[in-house]
Amino acid sequence: VGSEMCIRDRDSTYLEFRESGFIGEYGVGHAFVKFNIYFRAFIGLLIAIKLFRIDNRMLPGLMTTPPNFEHLVYENNRKKVVPRFWIETSPEFTHVFSKIVVDRSGRSHKGEYDTKEAMRKIAFASFPFEDPKRYARILRAAKWFFNSYAHDDIVESYVQRTICLEILLGEKQKSDHMDQTKLLANRCAYLIGKNLEEREKILKDCAEVDRMRSRILHEGSSAVSGEIHQAFSKLEGLCRVVIFRELELVRASEINKITGREA
Repeated sequence: VGSEMCIRDRDSTYLEFRESGFIGEYGVGHAFVKFNIYFRAFIGLLIAIKLFRIDNRMLPGLMTTPPNFEHLVYENNRKKVVPRFWIETSPEFTHVFSKIVVDRSGRSHKGEYDTKEAMRKIAFASFPFEDPKRYARILRAAKWFFNSYAHDDIVESYVQRTICLEILLGEKQKSDHMDQTKLLANRCAYLIGKNLEEREKILKDCAEVDRMRSRILHEGSSAVSGEIHQAFSKLEGLCRVVIFRELELVRASEINKITGREA
């Protein structure tokens, strides 16, 4: 989605997805639905690994001219690539992209932004797309992580991020005798904790995150509106680190596949 053959502004950055299937002018068709899922997942991964960040000071409602984001749909008819039409992004995309900025923490020693580091992160986030079916879990989790930024409802975002963690750390079949919350917390601690102290802190953070989620479900959003921010920040950090660790595993698997070391 995006083509050098029909670029309106050559100073802009364009991201291209290739997919087979029909796409209608109003964003209908299986191919466009699939693109939406992958696009959300890819941007979610880039936010998680801190290529991008959300600047909440940039409020779309205060802008005199709403930002215009579009997808370019083109057709590959084997002989040449033919631009067909532009489709405006959904309100969720517009909400995210009106506030998304490059995370400037990746600077070079001269104080300038490290372009090579940015390209490394893009390549890192691209590994799951080498085999989307095999890595569907991390792509699904990254989509939920993206969705958590697509509005200003902090309680809804909180629930969406807990779903992100459950997708990454949970499993389809679980024992009825096992406390699922403790299972997820232990998996999280052992995945990202480097020592005993870190694991104990992660277990404590997971417990706090789960208590807040339980209160949201049982008491309602109004009951936690003044207390949610601290747990919300911890939850965001947990999502980022777990996604990063999962990406490392995906990268190792794909590299092993190329070098022939994978069983």
